[in-house]
Amino acid sequence: MAGRRADEEPLYRALADDIRERIRSGEFAIGAQIPTEHELCAGKGVSRTTVRQAVQALVGEGVLERQQGRGTFVTATPARRDVLFQRLPQAVFRFTCLDSGWAPPSFEMATAFGAPLDQEIFTMTRLRLDQDRPIAVTRYFTPVEALRTQPVTEQERTDVIFDAILAARGVRTARSNIMAELFEIEGQDADYLGVESGAVSVATQRVGFNEHGRAIRLSRTVMRPDRARLFWSLNHKQGLGGGAALSVWNAPGTE
Repeated sequence: MAGRRADEEPLYRALADDIRERIRSGEFAIGAQIPTEHELCAGKGVSRTTVRQAVQALVGEGVLERQQGRGTFVTATPARRDVLFQRLPQAVFRFTCLDSGWAPPSFEMATAFGAPLDQEIFTMTRLRLDQDRPIAVTRYFTPVEALRTQPVTEQERTDVIFDAILAARGVRTARSNIMAELFEIEGQDADYLGVESGAVSVATQRVGFNEHGRAIRLSRTVMRPDRARLFWSLNHKQGLGGGAALSVWNAPGTE
């Protein structure tokens, strides 16, 4: 038994590499179902054990996802060998702008930005799409006045991430705090995402600060349950508990 596993180990790695390349090439697109275990066995001349090991390796990387009763689906573009995590190409994602404009802040927002209650802030709500499928709703808030003199364009509303919109107006985020929590999707958000009201998913809140430590942007994102995933990258500067720096992404990215 032990000898058989040793013989099959390079086979499953080779099969996993082959599936990765077929995803990178676009043969298996994001959201597409890969061939069944039987089809992979027949096509590659390997055992079912080898196929399961290869698929499990890719599931562990966040590249594939098993859906009970349906099959195995592509959920992300594989990272290159020299990086731990790789965001999906920006062109994969688009946005539908649901509303935007200037309005007086809530007490919570005024406190977050250190702004008076009578000073309007810019707000925008967007639906994030992957190949025209809704995957997240994000609400953005910022007191940046440059958005009055240089209003957000239609192209930016549909194609550009929010930090890049701010950066185009000379406003850059130097640091962000990100919080994630389980959340019940209800009301309009459930309709936007095409899920039942009460479905549980991950909600993230991101607060961005400029180089002077002032909050300049806040966003709240609600993900579809089948697209909610978090990844942590921990930079151990002085070992655990000794000033480690933590970076967090969600799939498809914390916006």
